[in-house]
Amino acid sequence: MTFETLLIFAGFLTIACIIPGPGVITLLSRTLGSGWSAGMAFLIGITLGDLIFVTLAFLGMAALAESMGDLFQWIKWAGAAFLVYMAYQLVTSKGESFDFQKDKSTSSAFVDVTSGLLLTLGNPKPLIFYAAIMPQVLDVTQITYAEFSMVLATVVFVLFAVCCTYIWIATKAARFFSDQKMQKRLSQGSGAVLLGTATWVAFKA
Repeated sequence: MTFETLLIFAGFLTIACIIPGPGVITLLSRTLGSGWSAGMAFLIGITLGDLIFVTLAFLGMAALAESMGDLFQWIKWAGAAFLVYMAYQLVTSKGESFDFQKDKSTSSAFVDVTSGLLLTLGNPKPLIFYAAIMPQVLDVTQITYAEFSMVLATVVFVLFAVCCTYIWIATKAARFFSDQKMQKRLSQGSGAVLLGTATWVAFKA
């Protein structure tokens, strides 16, 4: 695994993370309602869920690559097609309207971590995303444990970098996340970048 492939993986993940969804909105609600520590605990839970998903995706893709041989190329093409489909949905998105309210409830760090974990595991989209992107940028049959550790570290870094930035912005301008026009522009911009990157990866594959 080269630094270039790891950077591409991080880029795809960053694009996916910057699009606010239910997880991000809940994270912001917990932070603004119960403080920074509650938000960080919730973020830890989300991150643990993503680490589970990326591990499952990696193991599944590695098993398929070993059993299918050259036919695994079709799996890579299917993953590339899914990424292009995701990009199309974002570019044509009209934006979502979130009912963003501060959560005034208090809870323990354990409850917040568990809530973030269960919220992530209850949403299959991250698993599908990882299963689609990993064969495009990583050689799942040759990657070592050390290299896979770098992949997991990249997931942690990207999630914390993006989500902590969102938390900071939300404390300055919470209305940004509930504005439908802003959501539309953000989705379209992310979709355009994702489409270009996905197309490049598909041709490279």
